[in-house]
Amino acid sequence: ASVKIGRKTVELSDPFDEVILWYEHLSKAGGTSFCEIVNSNMPRLMVPRYHCMPRKGEFIDGRVGSWSNAELIQHTREELHRVVSNEW
Repeated sequence: ASVKIGRKTVELSDPFDEVILWYEHLSKAGGTSFCEIVNSNMPRLMVPRYHCMPRKGEFIDGRVGSWSNAELIQHTREELHRVVSNEW
């Protein structure tokens, strides 16, 4: 898969080149501000819609902090998200 960022096209197919930013924070500790910065600097398809927190099943906030490594890898391959946030 590839993503166009500005004038540059970035290939996302090599798993050794993939980088995921995981933002772990407490409630009321700047998560919304962080997500606004991310959304203004990254392509939308790389950022989960709900305050940078990915869905899991029926949960809009999938609580990525409880995911296994395998679940996180699967999610990033299916959704192409490169930022995930978890709020406690």
